[in-house]
Amino acid sequence: MSRHQVAAATGLLVRALTKRWAAASGLSRGKGQLLALAAGTIASMAIMRV
Repeated sequence: MSRHQVAAATGLLVRALTKRWAAASGLSRGKGQLLALAAGTIASMAIMRV
């Protein structure tokens, strides 16, 4: 797998896990989606910088 593929897969995984965590902790759907998007983006950017 290339670094881009790993970064994309990790971003999607982090996004999905964050959405589930946000829903379980009672955040509104919009805030949960925004948080998940930010977390996924940060995770994939961090891998690309390594």
